[in-house]
Amino acid sequence: MQKRIIFSVIFSTLIIIIALGLISYISINTSIENSLEKRLELSKIIGRYIDYILEENLKKLYDLSLEKDTLSPGGDFSDEKRALKSIYQYSIFTEGVFLLDPYGNMLVSYPQRRDLRFNILSIPYISRVINEKKPVISDVYSIQPIRKKVIFVLVPIKDLSGNIKAVAGGMLDPTSYIITRILKSIPLEKDTCVEVVDSHGIIISSNRPSRILTSSDHDRFLSSLAIAKKSSIGFCHRCHLEEGHESHRTNDIMAFAPLSVASWGVLLREPQEIVFSPAATMKKRFLILGIISIFATLTLAIGLSRSIVKPVQTLIRATRRIGEGDLSLPVRVNSKDEIGVLAESFDNMRQKLGESLEKIKKQNIELENIVTERTKQLRESQKKISALLKKVISSQEEERRRIARELHDETLQEISAFLMKMDMCRLYPEKINVEKIEEMREILVGIHHGIQAIIQNLRPSVLDDLGLESSIKWLLERNLKDRGINYFINIRGRGSLRLDQQVEITLFRIIQEAITNVARHSHAENVFVLLKKDKDYIYVEIEDDGVGFDVNEVLNSVTPEGRGLGIIGMKERAALFDGLLSICSSPGKGTRISLKFPLKKGH
Repeated sequence: MQKRIIFSVIFSTLIIIIALGLISYISINTSIENSLEKRLELSKIIGRYIDYILEENLKKLYDLSLEKDTLSPGGDFSDEKRALKSIYQYSIFTEGVFLLDPYGNMLVSYPQRRDLRFNILSIPYISRVINEKKPVISDVYSIQPIRKKVIFVLVPIKDLSGNIKAVAGGMLDPTSYIITRILKSIPLEKDTCVEVVDSHGIIISSNRPSRILTSSDHDRFLSSLAIAKKSSIGFCHRCHLEEGHESHRTNDIMAFAPLSVASWGVLLREPQEIVFSPAATMKKRFLILGIISIFATLTLAIGLSRSIVKPVQTLIRATRRIGEGDLSLPVRVNSKDEIGVLAESFDNMRQKLGESLEKIKKQNIELENIVTERTKQLRESQKKISALLKKVISSQEEERRRIARELHDETLQEISAFLMKMDMCRLYPEKINVEKIEEMREILVGIHHGIQAIIQNLRPSVLDDLGLESSIKWLLERNLKDRGINYFINIRGRGSLRLDQQVEITLFRIIQEAITNVARHSHAENVFVLLKKDKDYIYVEIEDDGVGFDVNEVLNSVTPEGRGLGIIGMKERAALFDGLLSICSSPGKGTRISLKFPLKKGH
């Protein structure tokens, strides 16, 4: 186990170190990407600012075209000179501004220049602006024969028809302080170089003035980016910047952002050790953290194996004893850490397990007693069910005997008398008169009434014809009035009391049994019946002021002769429809029967 603990701890630590390594790798790459993106974004910001300066100066040249619709007559150009002077004073055109006709002839310049020929159409950028009728910002151009390096900024001046009537232009000295001052104002590292290059790779401006007008392009890489207006970031060598200084050769990061107004670009160069210094710092920190983690893991693994294995072995021996059924010996581990807490908990479990075994023994004995009691109750219930079934069968037989007796004693006798009358009329037809016929009619009426009484005793037609309310009144009238018992009925609730047929007959039989018991056994003087219906239930309460009885005694002493079977039958009928029937009574205090009966949906 000790080896497994050491292996598990070391393996877990290796997984953590690998995870940290992956995280560090991703973090370092993200840091490098962010550093590169920041350099490229800085190049773009510088480029946008230079674009802004060039656009503002283009607008000033365009303002010259708005001074007049036509050039001044007579070749005076006094107005144009004043306009050129104003532009010169408030622009970047350090080498002057000028105005050309559509054929490239110099009309006027400020300040007056002698180094330009009268016609400068041979300059490619002049012919380009005339042909394309669009503003042009040139690359570095050398004016011959003086070899003056300048940059041309040219705009066409058009008439109302859109034809070129003149060309306004300005010349910028790349070595002037204007753009260089902008680049020097940017807070950069000492070895960071930022430059503006044209489409031929010639440096127009730099935060290192000695680099201006030198070539900074190898294999025309920067030229292709400037012409294609594409941004790029990559790697280069410092020897590209300082030719002939091999001792200072270093790897640099190069970020290039093209300008939108001119075919120039902003080039930012910075040593890799500066750009990647945050990533290098992160690498060192993760390496130190990994070494510390490995040593800490080894120490922890050895300590854990020593502090865990021995107490665990003690616990194993204790579990074996308990597994064999020996709960007498305590579990002792001299430790205050989690293993010690575990041992203490295990010992508590041992004690509680012993107590639980004792409780289980006692509960088994109690359970046997409960099973015996439940078996006795089931047998009593079976006896009650058997008695109830016998009661049902005997009730059916009694009902049949009653019907047979009534048919024999009353109906059959009356039919015999009627037949005798019929025979007398057949033998002595001359004696037939109204009185004889009336006697025979009375006999038939009696037969009819007798059969009708038998039918009503089987199933009162009033329940089918008039509903539950009238049936209850009929029961009260039929069973209580002849015995001198006063009855009071109170019906509450909205709507009709017509219910589902099964619900009605079940309620009727329960109420019939209750009223029959009142009439037979209660010796009551008054009976109160409450019938209430709501949305989901119908409530029935029957209360009398009779002698009462002990409900528990009656229910617990059911006899095959019928004692208590009526109440059980009422409860069984109510339970068939999920109803609830309760009986509250005691000797000398009357009886109250309460019934809560659910209604079927749709009724």
